Amino acid sequence: MCGIQLLVTTNQVSEDPKYERIWDLLKLANSKRGPDYSGYETITIGGKGCEIQLSFGAHVLNLRGEKTPQPFIDPCTGDLLLFNGEIFSGLQIGLGDNDGVRLFEMLQNLGNDSDSIFKIFSTIRGPYSFVYFKKTVGKIWFGRDFLGRRSLLKHVGLDKNIFVLSSTGYENNDSKFWEEVCAPYIHCLDVSSIEPNSDINSYLTSYKWEYDSDTTGNSNLVLPFNRVNTEVLEDMEDSKENMQITNIKEYRPSQKTVANIKDLHNLLMNSVKVRVETSPGAGFAVLFSGGLDCMVLAALMDSVVPKNEAIELINVAFANPRILKSQAHKTKSKTKRNDQKEENSTGLVSFNEKQVINEYNVPDRKTGLAGVKELRESYPQRKWHWIEVNVPYSQVLEHKQHIVDLLGPNSTVMDFSIGMALWFAARGKGTLVQDENSEPTKEFKSSSKVLILGMGADEQFGGYSRHREGYNFGGLEKLANESEFRQVLLTKLDFDSNVFLGRDDRIVSDHGKESRFPYLDETLVNYLSMLKINEKMDMRLPRGIGDKLLLRLLANSMNLPVASMQAKRAIQFGARTAKMESGKDKGHDIL
Repeated sequence: MCGIQLLVTTNQVSEDPKYERIWDLLKLANSKRGPDYSGYETITIGGKGCEIQLSFGAHVLNLRGEKTPQPFIDPCTGDLLLFNGEIFSGLQIGLGDNDGVRLFEMLQNLGNDSDSIFKIFSTIRGPYSFVYFKKTVGKIWFGRDFLGRRSLLKHVGLDKNIFVLSSTGYENNDSKFWEEVCAPYIHCLDVSSIEPNSDINSYLTSYKWEYDSDTTGNSNLVLPFNRVNTEVLEDMEDSKENMQITNIKEYRPSQKTVANIKDLHNLLMNSVKVRVETSPGAGFAVLFSGGLDCMVLAALMDSVVPKNEAIELINVAFANPRILKSQAHKTKSKTKRNDQKEENSTGLVSFNEKQVINEYNVPDRKTGLAGVKELRESYPQRKWHWIEVNVPYSQVLEHKQHIVDLLGPNSTVMDFSIGMALWFAARGKGTLVQDENSEPTKEFKSSSKVLILGMGADEQFGGYSRHREGYNFGGLEKLANESEFRQVLLTKLDFDSNVFLGRDDRIVSDHGKESRFPYLDETLVNYLSMLKINEKMDMRLPRGIGDKLLLRLLANSMNLPVASMQAKRAIQFGARTAKMESGKDKGHDIL
């Protein structure tokens, strides 16, 4: 993983102290993402009637192969690549090889036209953002993978003759300074054509990734998955006999459903495996609430992480002052009522010990403890390291501005609630409990460089309340439409879709750690897109069974009965980062 940055200026503004300062601030911010090595390169090329200065920066977190500095530069042509990502398949890369080096070699062996570049990016699978400068033609290609799993921000100056790209924002930056580079597109900036006092945007061309079904056969940017299948499987064999069940263990799957469970297990196992085996020795942690999504991932990791290594389960909880105040008021009222009852019956007022409120006994802590217990029972040979991250409100206030800086251009109350939980979890400072019999280790800090996250499960398996609401109001047709809409948001094929994966990448990577999303493996996304709606969910069944039904059946088959029944809970409510100051806050409110 890397932090990458680019500054394009004309000779008229190259000495502007404002942008020199921004460039230096971006160096500091991106170096947190890539603490192992930092490299820079400045190139001047001729535009039309002016000189164009290109400043490149790369900051490397080395997770595979030998430590390899960036930028990658061809000494013969002057071509240059900044690459922030992981190539899990699509190119032949040995276990000890660096994927960025291999990608640069492939790009250099092709022609100078866009189609040749697109062919390469159409073959690779994994999260990435990149900047590729082809000096021989004076063009810069840049973009993010079609799912937007890596951040890349863009800024064009008010005078339109400054162009900036960066993996992250900088300290005290205005969130409006940045916009997220739109995925799924690859963009090209023709720097050799820039004229004095012209709008840099006018030299930008964007090429969109397309579904195979939408192409005319001429596109070289074809998505590796299909549109979500909105058809309904008629007369499911396992429908009628399961309508009265109250527990997932009672579900009687048909042969077709059993085959789907097996396929899902194999594909998800392969996804987890490649995300572990490509980074030996990096250390692996799971953002862990004890919920369905993370429990399945943790259990699968047991099969691929070396048996002598621990898997860290990071559970985060916040002391929410608004909720604690409410709890204290309820406790005081209850104590007063009990005292009155005692006085009425005996004529005396009894002494009641003050009830102690555990400020970190949040919903995700409760389910997390149940989850680690189930993992230790079902997979006893593994060292499951339980890490409790307890965050007092004073720390929230201390780090609030920094987290807000990382969020930009995302700037809503919900963005902050989610980003705060992720930032403190990724930091990994808390109390370690190695097993049920060991004493807690205070002031522990996780050393894992890879954080496994469960994003993408709700969108694909029907985990949102909107899925159930769609079914309740419009039956299977409305449910199918809602499922398609959720995948559009997930895959960012709607230009205005939520850019949450880039936000999450900026938050996690601030600690020099890399986020990986097994549920967003391209092969798995394609498989789930092809399944019919009611092969993945059945909203006729109760909450905690029908939503994400296929994933629940997989969990139950993996000896995770408790996890298989856990209802969805958003992290901001499970960790209690939501509405810390006012119960009137709305998620869409701007900070």
